[in-house]
Amino acid sequence: MPTRTEQLSDQSTPKKHLTHARGGKNLALALLSAMGLASAAHAQIDVGPVVDPSTGDRYYRTASLPLGAIWSWADYLRGNTANLENSSQAAWVLNNVIRAGGNTQSTYVGLSDLTSEGLLLWANGDALTYTSWAPGQPNNTAANDFTVVDPATGNWTLVSSAQWAPGVIRVSGPIHVPREYPTIQAAINAAVEGQTIEVDMGFYSEKIDFNGKRLVVRSIRGAEFTTIVSVGQGLGVNINSINSEGAGLHGFTITQSGENTDWLVVARNKSVVSGCRISNPTGGGVLLSQEAVLSDSLLVGNNVAVMGESGATPGRTTVQNCTVVGNTIGVVATSYGQPSTVLFLNSVTRSNTVPFTSNPGGALVYRSNVIAEGAVGGPNLNATPQFVGAPGANGTFELTDDYRLAAGSPGIDAGHNGLRKIVPATAQNFDLGGTPRYLDTPDVQDTGAGPGPMCDTGAYEHVYVAPEYCPGDFDRDGFVDFFDFDAFVQAFEEGC
Repeated sequence: MPTRTEQLSDQSTPKKHLTHARGGKNLALALLSAMGLASAAHAQIDVGPVVDPSTGDRYYRTASLPLGAIWSWADYLRGNTANLENSSQAAWVLNNVIRAGGNTQSTYVGLSDLTSEGLLLWANGDALTYTSWAPGQPNNTAANDFTVVDPATGNWTLVSSAQWAPGVIRVSGPIHVPREYPTIQAAINAAVEGQTIEVDMGFYSEKIDFNGKRLVVRSIRGAEFTTIVSVGQGLGVNINSINSEGAGLHGFTITQSGENTDWLVVARNKSVVSGCRISNPTGGGVLLSQEAVLSDSLLVGNNVAVMGESGATPGRTTVQNCTVVGNTIGVVATSYGQPSTVLFLNSVTRSNTVPFTSNPGGALVYRSNVIAEGAVGGPNLNATPQFVGAPGANGTFELTDDYRLAAGSPGIDAGHNGLRKIVPATAQNFDLGGTPRYLDTPDVQDTGAGPGPMCDTGAYEHVYVAPEYCPGDFDRDGFVDFFDFDAFVQAFEEGC
């Protein structure tokens, strides 16, 4: 299938055979990648990102480039050359993007008949519903396939691909860090209510404040590959959404730089933190308030791992499917006047100096946990959780140890599905390592509760691997002997 750049290089090809290969890697981008210049994308972006406050879409204007290179940057930014869908949106783009910086050059947008002669479509496949043609346009000859906008009038003209010009790119959907913004906080500052911010793997040394917005900030590759290092004192990540239903932070390792961060993560109202690895030796790991949830996370080496608190309203926080190990204080329920209840669910603890504590008005409710430090009563197990590789060879519990449940762990198939709180769709069915939840281990008797296969306790779901047997070991006892012949004869006599 020809790419768009290849189509431009062969204008003699009949239009009906051209395919608008929007998702393919075009020649310009391939050359840039081969030269190691992909990171130079923003060097050829003159304007942007400019955020449409009504939609959260980001707009960019390139320098004057060949059309194929404009498409390359659209692909790089995970967007399209822009639609102009109605008069108000077209006026906004004209004033805030096309004319920005005093630009006087006609500027490409995403309208063309590249796919089929005479059929004008936007680059994302949308039909044409609004037009602002210049007099005598559209001059829809075989050579004129692409649309430019005159900055002076806002009118549209069809031109050939031979014209170098700036281009307008629109990026919708999740905001990408660092592809669009260099830091997570910069992306949050630009985001509008309800948006998702996707963070590529790497180290991000910064403090993060949701600025009261209902946002989802999630890593693309997960906590093993994506780290937030909180710098300086105060709060590391402050999820302070006013309307927090659906807001949250997912898939990060979160540590501090040695400057006594108070709390690495603060989650308020109904926000959710999931799939995180958290360690703060001189302060707190996660502070939950109102109805916030901490799910599928590892807390190791914190002064205080998790605290659920109340404030002006009662606190009803949840810690579920977490591994809480090697902390000075594990889980705390703290009341500031109003009652504070922490539901500690489907989790495992080990080697915490003080595993649980509360003040007057604070209460811990334990359900379906494996707790090594001592019995807490109720439907919980006082047992060692048995990890695959924790602690490591140095005898110290660390973030990089292997906290998956070993075969034979009492935490396998021991969780309570029915009490597990719902977390965002991107996270709710996966453990800290990205393994699906609710995997059954057939040789283990279920000790949990709720419908379907029981989830395991702790941050990681155990993955059952069926043992390999020798074909001659007919009775599957690990030995090939005369008992196997007896088992064969008996089975043969019984039939199916």
